[in-house]
Amino acid sequence: MQRGWEPVGATGSRGEWRKAVDLVQTEVLRAFRFTLDPTRAQQEDLLRHAGAARWAFNHALGMKIAAHQQWRDQVQALVDSGPPVPAAALPPVLGPRPTDLVGTAGLAERFSGEPLPPGG
Repeated sequence: MQRGWEPVGATGSRGEWRKAVDLVQTEVLRAFRFTLDPTRAQQEDLLRHAGAARWAFNHALGMKIAAHQQWRDQVQALVDSGPPVPAAALPPVLGPRPTDLVGTAGLAERFSGEPLPPGG
């Protein structure tokens, strides 16, 4: 049993597709293609609307880029200023540190509490 969309007929040249639901029931979709044939005044209106849409998109994109740059500047200023409290006043970090997990020796030492012999 084949499922999915398949063209009707040998080539489906008319844009007709059917969905093979099961062996008994099929659904046929027909596609239609339309073209616009606007008058000169309608062409001018369409171009005016397209230009306004392009301007609105570019304006909104510029605002988004500016807001993102402002956010990045604020984050960089916070990173440059360092933590607000001394590191000694921060609570201890629970769990392994990233440097403890480098290589097998660091991992084994972390869980056994004893250093590994050389080469082991």
